[in-house]
Amino acid sequence: DIFRHHSPTSINTYTYWDMKTFARDRNVGWRIDYFFCSPEVLPHIKETGIMSDVFGSDHCPIFLDLDFVRGSTLVLVGSVEVTSTGARNQTNQFTHD
Repeated sequence: DIFRHHSPTSINTYTYWDMKTFARDRNVGWRIDYFFCSPEVLPHIKETGIMSDVFGSDHCPIFLDLDFVRGSTLVLVGSVEVTSTGARNQTNQFTHD
């Protein structure tokens, strides 16, 4: 969990709030959106964060800022959305020239 690695003392930092109970208004939520990486990628992570001030869903965006040398190829797993009918997983590949 890259966010926890970079922010080990962060508390009350969530990525999901139940809309039926207006949990976001009270900041009662869960941190269920994550970035994971291999140990080899960890030194290339400049910043990670949770954008809890962005509204529009019961989840908020999370971000990851990476720094790789020119010509590196990195495969990232995008968002994973779990619903009552199953899961959708999107994979993206980025190449820095």
